[in-house]
Amino acid sequence: SVVHAAASHLLERAGKRVRPLCVAMAARVGSGFSPQARELAVAVELVHTATLLHDDVVDLGETRRGAATVRAVFGNAASIYAGACCLLRLSTSPL
Repeated sequence: SVVHAAASHLLERAGKRVRPLCVAMAARVGSGFSPQARELAVAVELVHTATLLHDDVVDLGETRRGAATVRAVFGNAASIYAGACCLLRLSTSPL
């Protein structure tokens, strides 16, 4: 679907590892990297991705880190729906 392709366009870009890595490192300081910590790391990245997708619509962003934004490639509606799908994934997560 267009929405899946739109979300993948942003999620597959490099640099999507810093926030989950911070969660993993913090978990190791505590009780260890558990399945719950993994889910939290995924949740942090999904929320961040959703905000980027929505932000590019609000500020009419054409590029992000040198690449075309989702809204520039797929349009505003696809960018909004892709961000919503990222947030929806959170609501179905066992977190």
